[in-house]
Amino acid sequence: GYDQSGPLYAPKLSAVPVVGDYTKPDPEKIAGTDPDLIIRTIDTDDALYKQLTGIAPTVVISFQKLGLPEVAGRIGDVLGRKQEADALLAKYIARTQEIKTKYASVLGKYTFTYAQAATDTTWWTLGEKWTDTKVLVDCGARLAEPSKSQTDPTKEYSMEQIGVLDKTDVLLVPSTIDGTAEAPENAPLSGNPLWKQLTAVKAGKVFPVLNGAAS
Repeated sequence: GYDQSGPLYAPKLSAVPVVGDYTKPDPEKIAGTDPDLIIRTIDTDDALYKQLTGIAPTVVISFQKLGLPEVAGRIGDVLGRKQEADALLAKYIARTQEIKTKYASVLGKYTFTYAQAATDTTWWTLGEKWTDTKVLVDCGARLAEPSKSQTDPTKEYSMEQIGVLDKTDVLLVPSTIDGTAEAPENAPLSGNPLWKQLTAVKAGKVFPVLNGAAS
């Protein structure tokens, strides 16, 4: 599903077989790749799991239950590459600590919220268990309410509830695949009159972020 994630990923993934989207892969297409192992990093219902295990051994390591570092560590264990996984995690920790130190004054001054349209009439806040938000927090950012207190990766709100975002200093929204502008599909949220009344919006502190930035 990351083939449309912009110039960083597109060249690397152009030759990779597409087997359906992230949440609903096509078991027939997966079988056609003759895999030795199937790894899922999202909750998988029993019917799909049964289909996948009929193709090859299948391991589900859910982002819904684990944070980004834990998922990376588990994948290293499954692949017998714990040493490589540990090295990547050490690099991740070093990089996030570097950012945390370098931008301490800015991070101490502002609170942040990831927000994006879910449908034409609803939108989400992305909590700390969402992978990109986890990276943000590990880099020293402080989440604003209500995302600070939410226990699930996403929480859905109606457009009439946009005002709950007025407690945040900085808003992060999904971007186009080149990362330079807000994604058009976010228009139901950012085009709403209530959005334009938010403190962060009036202050010009709304920034588009490439989805999958945690990768």
